Amino acid sequence: MKDHTAEGSEPDIVNSSTDVSQMQAEIAALRKRLAALEDGVPADDRNQPRARKAKSRTIANVVGLLTVIVVLTVLTSASVVYGQSAVDALFIDPEGNVGIGTSDPKTKLHVEGNLRLGSETGGKYQVNLGDAEYVYLQELEDDKLEIHADKGLALTGGNVGIGTSDIPDEYKLDVKGSALVEEGDLVVKSPNARAMYVTGPFAADSGVEFRHQNESQGIGFGFNTIYATGSNTDQDLNLKARGSGKVKVIGDMEATNFDITGQVNAPVLRDIGDSHGAVTPANYTRTLQRYVVEAKDGGTTPTSVPISDTLLVELCGDEDGCTVNIAMRDWDDGAQRGLLASYGPFRFTVSDGVNGNGTRQWDRRAWNAESVHSFDNDGTTGHVINAYHACYFTDSLHVDGKDQHDPGLGFYLLNWHGKYDSTKMTCVLIFED
Repeated sequence: MKDHTAEGSEPDIVNSSTDVSQMQAEIAALRKRLAALEDGVPADDRNQPRARKAKSRTIANVVGLLTVIVVLTVLTSASVVYGQSAVDALFIDPEGNVGIGTSDPKTKLHVEGNLRLGSETGGKYQVNLGDAEYVYLQELEDDKLEIHADKGLALTGGNVGIGTSDIPDEYKLDVKGSALVEEGDLVVKSPNARAMYVTGPFAADSGVEFRHQNESQGIGFGFNTIYATGSNTDQDLNLKARGSGKVKVIGDMEATNFDITGQVNAPVLRDIGDSHGAVTPANYTRTLQRYVVEAKDGGTTPTSVPISDTLLVELCGDEDGCTVNIAMRDWDDGAQRGLLASYGPFRFTVSDGVNGNGTRQWDRRAWNAESVHSFDNDGTTGHVINAYHACYFTDSLHVDGKDQHDPGLGFYLLNWHGKYDSTKMTCVLIFED
């Protein structure tokens, strides 16, 4: 570093020597203070968390004294307090700004060039910001950097790339490689209609997957398929609505190996004409469902099996009623075993309301126009269908073989042990809407 003196004057060698002697004495005194400060920090406390701020101030005093010693040592070898030449390796301007590699420092420390904390032989070093170890940068391990902030880290002012420096302008975060989120949620909030957009070389049954933490089962989204995934060899795929909501399919549907628990609603196309040429579309949605009731043999004193009134009204109390088939199975212990003898189908409808006297009307019609109609809860037994004098769809309750003569609202299936007396016979009643 050059000595800088006033233009047209010679250096004052005597005064310079005197200044050096004084500086050397000051350095010796500072070294004594440094030793005292080091002795004041017990070795056992240097790795303890208590009194972090007090310890940091002590360490800061030590660092400050070291800095003064270094600066004064330089000044003793060259009587320069500040320089104004770009060739100076270390430059201190009158405001106390220090420049390394520059003669125009803009801050308290301005380094123009590369900066290294460490050595060729390794070692971990830490850069603290603030008055303690609340915010810092350090080498976590070889080739890994840790950025720590007790209350949060904010990256502002631009886009961030991980694994890439070629960051598209429209993305705040660009990650090239895999990403892992542990012990927390991944929350995406977006004002856009398309909040999450995923692309890739997906197959029909290979794409974005969500699995249980044990990897046994899950759901996946291929390019045109929702599929079950996981380590289980066989895995159901369930679609479940929330609360009173329904699972809906928009568009045509083709079902293969499709099991449904609950109701299936389908649109019914209906045109209402006024018999004068005008037609008004009035489409409605109906439930597609099969309801099966079975009554096993009850011997000579059978009790009828009740039919769910809620389902019966839902299936058969609408605009188009329902289709009913009745059959008997295993009526013969011999060659007929396992067969189903059907009787029907019939169209059946029941009122979805009750008359003022507590009754409700029902009607059953065959395809040949033969019909039966009566009232439920009228005190009179009415058989909707009598199949082979063995299986009865009726509006009257039977208890231990005795007819109760329609004592209330409701329908029943009766296995009447008589003409066919196999103890294995079962009556089957099938409602379809």
